[in-house]
Amino acid sequence: MKNKKYFFLPYLIIFSLIPLNTYSSTSGEGNEAVVHVWEMQEITLSTERKYNNYYTEITCWIDLVGPNFSRRIYGFWNGENKFTFRFVGTTPGKWHWTSGSNQTNEAGLNGHSGEFVAIAWTDEEKKQNKNRHGFISPTANGHALQYADGTPFFMVGDTWLAGATWRLPFRGVPGTKNYIPGPGIGFEDAVIYRKEQGYNSVSLISSFPNWESDSNASTYADTNGVFLRNAWEKFGYQVGEGEVTAKNMRDELGNLPFEMSLEHKGVSDFNKINPEYFRSLDKKMQYLSDIGFTALLETVRRDVAPSWKAYFDFNESFARYVQYLISRYGAYNIIFSGIHLDWIPEKYSLTADEFNEALTYHVKKYGPLPFGQPHTSLIIRPIDSLVIGRRVHG
Repeated sequence: MKNKKYFFLPYLIIFSLIPLNTYSSTSGEGNEAVVHVWEMQEITLSTERKYNNYYTEITCWIDLVGPNFSRRIYGFWNGENKFTFRFVGTTPGKWHWTSGSNQTNEAGLNGHSGEFVAIAWTDEEKKQNKNRHGFISPTANGHALQYADGTPFFMVGDTWLAGATWRLPFRGVPGTKNYIPGPGIGFEDAVIYRKEQGYNSVSLISSFPNWESDSNASTYADTNGVFLRNAWEKFGYQVGEGEVTAKNMRDELGNLPFEMSLEHKGVSDFNKINPEYFRSLDKKMQYLSDIGFTALLETVRRDVAPSWKAYFDFNESFARYVQYLISRYGAYNIIFSGIHLDWIPEKYSLTADEFNEALTYHVKKYGPLPFGQPHTSLIIRPIDSLVIGRRVHG
């Protein structure tokens, strides 16, 4: 057996339209869809049976096989009875997928199959979008990053931690060239502005559960003494003597990432995800991909974790959420961060070891990112390299 090496990626290096393709199952020679390598494909399957909680009860996948590639790609619940699978062909040639799930009697998810043929981008097409060079990975010596075809990648990025929310709204219009930032800036304008300055990346935290502009302080604990948030303040919105409430972090349509718990006031129900919120983030991630950016996508900020662990099976439910994000965005050229652990205040965070335990649980259950993108964490000290490293066989 070959020795395995692990690559640790620091959180950031410098931080100051390909259409989404969908197709149905095919059968018979010559009916395969023809797509480009590194171009995200999407299929959706629907369950025939009804379930109380599609998010927690169903684990589904496709086994994807192509030239020098054989991996399991997990799907994600996308509302109603629908599950979506996103994937890419990494090498020119013929590809095949077969679906399955943990629900052995679910005909809607099990035993479906399809084929497609991946073709290479031309050199001229690669000039139009850097992501057509393939997903990034470490160089052989582990000291730098490169695209899949060997083209060097030097990350120049901006920190947009709240960029997944309404704070930088997606408007569905092309970004404006020579844009001058000002009040009311939109997501597309901000991306084009940075691209014209030579940037190629932004960092985003996927969601901010428990954050809301309400009658509670930006940092507060419930009646059990469990701190629910240590949020950024909404200045000018006073809720007590010398205190202000938190900024709300919904999407542009007012959606929260999770339903709120009926049992624990002010706490998200981490077993009930809201796909509508992530459909808003889908648009931003697709736009970044179309423009040639590599997003650094993080799960959550550390302050949500105390209530998550106090009232839920943290390892299981946090791992499920990590995988939900990987399933939803793992067919983009991304760097994935398991946790935004900027510091560890005793009451407003879990420890690095507790996060490490949950992230290790995830990788043991689901495996690493299937297309080899770097997996890191913003954390105050290194954690298990199996979790945050991108596996490189040598």
